[in-house]
Amino acid sequence: MPLPIADILARTHPYDSLDADALHDLVAHVGEARFEADQQIYAHGDRLPALYLIAEGRVEVWDKIDRWLDSEMPIVERRRVHIVRTVKPGGEVIAIAKEDPDARDFTVLDIPDGMRMLHTTSANSLGSAFGFLTFEDVVPADQKPLDDPLLVQVKTFEGLVVELHVVKTDDDAYWCRFSGRFDPESVAMDGLSEGKRHGMKTEDEVREEADRINARFGGWVYKLPEYKGKDFFITRDELIMKIPEGEKTGG
Repeated sequence: MPLPIADILARTHPYDSLDADALHDLVAHVGEARFEADQQIYAHGDRLPALYLIAEGRVEVWDKIDRWLDSEMPIVERRRVHIVRTVKPGGEVIAIAKEDPDARDFTVLDIPDGMRMLHTTSANSLGSAFGFLTFEDVVPADQKPLDDPLLVQVKTFEGLVVELHVVKTDDDAYWCRFSGRFDPESVAMDGLSEGKRHGMKTEDEVREEADRINARFGGWVYKLPEYKGKDFFITRDELIMKIPEGEKTGG
């Protein structure tokens, strides 16, 4: 007997709505094919509760949604990143940058006199944070307002600006919301050689990318893994230090 999965599908997250037409096409394509153990397909009736899981052998249903939801997130490759800024609710700003797309390290901007970077790689976790993103949970944005969020803003050399509003809740969870836009004032392609421009996007491509970020991710609030949330909440003490007495600073 096919295993009814109405109870499972009742938990199907609205973030990952199932496309009835796509399922119909899949089942029509599969037809009467035979399946080996552990292979499984979805069949459907006219409505979502009529879906069935057809399987032979062991059937595994994961209890964590990040195992079965679409895991795509808005990724900004490290090479494209020019500037990253964080702005705390109280107004404190941290900014880091690299002027060469292929630079190994990011540099902290606006370091006060008498201070220096803690080490040459101290800003790299923040600078690379948008290069790999995952989430542990997701809810519609109107169900989870983000009060007094940290603003994280990444700007690419081509002028893409991705903003992340993120909060840390009382239970030490990190929740965030994304938006994207093209900002002509943020374009920093002048002075880059043809080789450095390789892989960069055109203005039209950046505008399309920003539109897709807003359409695909803008209506949702995501729970980030703890380690990623900590990357965004990096403090100045983790980036810069007072220059020890007698240390040579060059010049």
